[in-house]
Formats: sequence, structure tokens, C-alpha cells
Amino acid sequence: TISGSGKLLATKTNAFAMLSSERGFWRAGERAQFELQAKTAAGAPFASLGRVTVYRVTTTIDVGKEIKESRAEHASFEASTDARGMGKVEWTADVGGRFALVYLTKDSWGADVKAETVVWVTSPDYRSGEFQVKNLEVVSDQVEYKPGDTAYIMVNTGFDGAAVFLTLEAEHRILKHEVLVNDGRMHVIALPILHSYTPNIHLHATMVRNGRFYTAHQEIFVPPVDKMMDVDVRFSKATYLPGEHATVEVRTTAKRDAAPLSAEVALSVMDRAITYIQQDRPLGIAHGIR
Repeated sequence: TISGSGKLLATKTNAFAMLSSERGFWRAGERAQFELQAKTAAGAPFASLGRVTVYRVTTTIDVGKEIKESRAEHASFEASTDARGMGKVEWTADVGGRFALVYLTKDSWGADVKAETVVWVTSPDYRSGEFQVKNLEVVSDQVEYKPGDTAYIMVNTGFDGAAVFLTLEAEHRILKHEVLVNDGRMHVIALPILHSYTPNIHLHATMVRNGRFYTAHQEIFVPPVDKMMDVDVRFSKATYLPGEHATVEVRTTAKRDAAPLSAEVALSVMDRAITYIQQDRPLGIAHGIR
């Protein structure tokens, strides 16, 4: 027996937008880049025209020790998404601090559609506590790297002149360590990515301040591209009759440079109707995560 089901969407708007930074943080003076996406409630691409407003985010602590966030407009400019629902946002981060970028547009119903992201801009002169930070925070400038790259790591503390013990670890071993002493509250270090760091490494930060112990963690992904390959499967034609002989071509190439590879391949064939009752679940990367 094959059964089916459906669902009904009830939304306040018929479109949604997402804004994300292409890096974990930016340096003052750099041209910060962001990816903008817009889709309808049904998931189709949505072409839009709107405006991005950049706010400098500051915080204060009132008498009751409640943290209050305030936003001051720092910049404003037009932005849009194309017929594919994709767009690029660029903004020159001229000063250090914590910034919120807000994209505002309208859907076909005339309702407001908003996307927002918050990003750090590092600056050597950041010393005061005007921006909200965690007691200890570790942020990498990218999501993943390849051997030979240089990763830039931002270490933020909630205290002036704090000492932070930073360790680089993999497979329950400490690969290297150092003590960072910040003049202010923000420190950026350069970390060369070695081939031995595949598939991932971990940065652990530890700080003791005023009798309290603080920790932070950041995982760094270094995919083993030299051990990965692409598999391309092609049938000799799109449709076959029952009992007809089918020819399948399997091509394996290196992920790194698309060069042909010799490999052992297991080929399985199934009735696609099975996916109506059980979804296909591809296997994960055989290299694993350490």
C-alpha cells in the first residue's frame, strides 16, 4: 500500500530573506561581503529590491544590572536579489566594533520582509567595554580551510588586559599552546594550516579572572581534499523498456584537480518507488571526524 500526505503553509508573509556574512569577522578598512537570499514561502526564488541599514551595536548596564542594547545607524544603501533569489551585499567596515546589518524589503502582499545578521569588525584600538561580548569568545574568520591557508582567529574577552591560555588540539593531543595577553579586549592571531590538521582541529581558550574560570571553543574544519573523489554515474539513455539491456558509465575523479582516479566501485540498482516509504540516506564521509 502506498499512501501520501500533504501540508498547508499559513504565513504572515509570502516571502523570506536571509543575510549571512562570508567570514566570521572582518578587519576595519576591509570590504565586508555578505550573501543575501530571498525565497517565497513555497521555497521558490524571490526577486526583491530593498535597503540594507548598518547599525553600530552598543550596550549599557543600568542600575538594576540589566544589559540594554542600543543601535545607532552607521550606513544605509540599496540591495537586491535577482531572479535566482540571490544577491551580494558589500560594506566597508571603517571602524571596529559590533555591527548589525538589516535588509528590509516588501513581498508581493506588501508586507515587510526582513533579514538580519550581526558581525564583528576588529580594530587594534578596541579597548573599552562599550560593545557586548561574552566573557570569553573564540571566532575563526572562515568556516573551513585547506592546507597552506592562514586562519585568522579572533579572541575576545570581557575584561581589559586579560591573559588567555590558548591550545590547539587534535585526537586528544595538544599540538601547540600559547598565552595571549590583550592590551584591550580583542586579539587576532594568524594560524598557518598544516596538512596534518585534516580533517579538523580544535581551539580551546581558558581564562581565570576574579576567581572565576572561563572557557571557549572553536572547531576548525580542514577537509582532506586529497583523499576525496567525485563519482559520476551516467546511463546510456534516459529510458529503457522492461528486459532491455542497460549500459552504465561510472567515472571517478579527484576532488582536488578533477584528474582521473582508479577506484573500486559498488553499483546498486533499486526501484525508485521505495523512496515513497523510505527516504534515501547517503553515507557520511568515510574519513570521519576526530
